[in-house]
Amino acid sequence: MLPPAPSNLDVPEAELTKRRAEWKPPETRFERGYGWMFTRHIMQANDAAISIFWKRVSARRSGEPSIY
Repeated sequence: MLPPAPSNLDVPEAELTKRRAEWKPPETRFERGYGWMFTRHIMQANDAAISIFWKRVSARRSGEPSIY
């Protein structure tokens, strides 16, 4: 495994503070359909990129499923 690479940000802290203060979240691009569902229910890759829906489904399951 490779050691972590150093990351150097050559931007003054004052500039970063200014940018953070001026930042606004982007407008919603999707109001319905797959794009809407994806933007609200799919998590980031570092969270295994699983759907919140499937996370809830798997959380409800405990032990062996009932067979009727």
